[in-house]
Amino acid sequence: MALRSTLIRDFLKPQHRCFSLKQLNSPRSRIIDVPPTFDGVRFDRFLMEHLKLPWALAHRQIRSKQSFVFHKKDADYEYVYKEQAYKMQKGDKVCMPKDIKTNDSPSENELSVSKLDESIVKGMAERLGDMIVYENEHIIVINKDNGVPSQMGSGLSMDVKGEIAVDKMLEAYMITNGHQGTGKLVHRLDRKTSGLMVLAKTKDMASRLSFLLRDKSNSTEPQIYKGYYALLCGTPKFKEGLLRQSYAEKETVWEVESLDDSRRLRVQSNGMLGRETEPFFDMRASFKVLTTAVVNPEGVISVLNDKETAPHSSEIFTYTRFVIDTGKKHQIRLHAQYALQTPIFADESHGYHTEKHSPILSQQYKTKVDSKKCIMLHAGELEIPLAPGTQQLEKFTGKFKAPMRKLLDHLQIPKGYYI
Repeated sequence: MALRSTLIRDFLKPQHRCFSLKQLNSPRSRIIDVPPTFDGVRFDRFLMEHLKLPWALAHRQIRSKQSFVFHKKDADYEYVYKEQAYKMQKGDKVCMPKDIKTNDSPSENELSVSKLDESIVKGMAERLGDMIVYENEHIIVINKDNGVPSQMGSGLSMDVKGEIAVDKMLEAYMITNGHQGTGKLVHRLDRKTSGLMVLAKTKDMASRLSFLLRDKSNSTEPQIYKGYYALLCGTPKFKEGLLRQSYAEKETVWEVESLDDSRRLRVQSNGMLGRETEPFFDMRASFKVLTTAVVNPEGVISVLNDKETAPHSSEIFTYTRFVIDTGKKHQIRLHAQYALQTPIFADESHGYHTEKHSPILSQQYKTKVDSKKCIMLHAGELEIPLAPGTQQLEKFTGKFKAPMRKLLDHLQIPKGYYI
């Protein structure tokens, strides 16, 4: 943290929060002007889109406060760092370490697709084409495979044998098909999650979709719908309910409101007692258990009806639908791990352990799930506008990818619940 101290310590004192441009300059820092075209754009998006920082590096710079924003106030500049969601304004400047590579000195991973060999670009475009379920002049909707990252980051190699991210496939697709621009991601899926993503082909469409995804409070605007399907290990306390959880205190502060019985309110909560202030729930979603499969100690699989209970010592798996109202990173995975206390099958980084949750199933199921590339979470439903000026939404459904479909088949989940 020595570098952070070098950049911040000398001029972030409580009694001294306004500075001249000369004071901001440091041997180890650089000052970057924010172009007018980025007015209103989030701080993290500015680092990724203008300076071409990978997602992980951009957010690490913001969290550690090694990169931060100053806003012009009269003749001086005022420190206005407000985390990644801060909206850039006219007159802002960004202070960051000089040794961070930006678009002035791009790394190998950040080279433009247009500079790659033509055969590689064509292969990347074909790879995206294989996942497309809908396309018009404004958008592309894809059903992303498990193991495919949404955006290039550190550790990803841009070649035909490496892990090519969706954003680079999109750039290649736009070049190969003679479209203007590189296209834009407007939302992301985790690498291990499969399912529907919408990609914008024009700036107007990207702005429209980004606004709708960001602003849920405007009742005059159409509400984008995103439905997810997951296989959970265990049984949630409620079969249907609303989830509210704090991202900053994800492990300890959450509540689940039951919708099982409309005649009385039931809430399961954690981390509420003894608080001086109301918790800030910035992760919100709803869920509904669709059906439950049981593997008994002898390995016999059965599907329970609403009135049945699982035999003792059985492994229980609940096939569940989630609809999210917010879009935090790993949101459903965090809901499942902490609030519902039923981790997603194969999600080893969020509470799943084979020995604890599925030893019997793992022994009998011959098709192994590669937990390094795949978890049992699928973005199966997406409702979006098809053009920048329209209020009407179109609903898309994305079929399960092979890993999830085969496991659901093995557990005898009724195909009436499939999408």
